[in-house]
Amino acid sequence: FGSSCGDTSEGANGTCGTTTSGNTIDGLIAACGGGDNTACDELFSITPVDSKLDLFGDTCAGVGSEDSTANCVEQVG
Repeated sequence: FGSSCGDTSEGANGTCGTTTSGNTIDGLIAACGGGDNTACDELFSITPVDSKLDLFGDTCAGVGSEDSTANCVEQVG
């Protein structure tokens, strides 16, 4: 139910609305890709395990290593 935005967007996979920090998933993706490691850590923590977005956050947008803990702020800075 939650992953489809309350049955309003099939296949949304949890990308509707905002996160607890007030960001959207799209905003976190853009920020992470732009080097905001806090956004990468949040993206990793809220996306489905082993999803593409989980991997994107885990690897700090490809800058860090894949270690299944993200922690890009500590890993990359």
